[in-house]
Amino acid sequence: MNKNFITGLILAVMIGCQAPQTSSEAPMPSNEPMDTVTNGGEERTVSEIKPKLEQMLSAAHSALDAKEQEKQDSLGQQELLVLRSDGESWPVVMEVDRPEGKFVYYFQNQQLLAVDNPRGHFIIEDNKMKVWADKNWKPLTDKSTEEWIDQENQILLETKNYLASFDINYEY
Repeated sequence: MNKNFITGLILAVMIGCQAPQTSSEAPMPSNEPMDTVTNGGEERTVSEIKPKLEQMLSAAHSALDAKEQEKQDSLGQQELLVLRSDGESWPVVMEVDRPEGKFVYYFQNQQLLAVDNPRGHFIIEDNKMKVWADKNWKPLTDKSTEEWIDQENQILLETKNYLASFDINYEY
């Protein structure tokens, strides 16, 4: 076979196998229909992480130190932040009571692991959103790439800002 043909074929396969765009690769707005992000087939990930998150929250409430902060959001509404960690080490769970409901951020190995909030459930891996599930933990399959990137960026920025309230630097 022709060497150029093989190289082209390899490049085509590599481009086709890329993950959804991330925040640093945000697309420019256009009038073309939006691609949707594949979020199906994540039932196994959800079934593995859901019990782990429930266990983490229960253990955090019963055994970990809690620090509280009150903060005003950009609209001047009060938020109560509760950070649960083992002594002075990295947090395990952070809960934020906001006017629209409770937001719970889970951490593992100094990285965001998951977020539960009124908008749904989100599983994060290496600072990338891997699963976006509804309130019943069913992965959503109808989100556009733009919606996916916006939600991922919002979660990471919120996490960074909330942790900064406790003098914790979170880089993503």
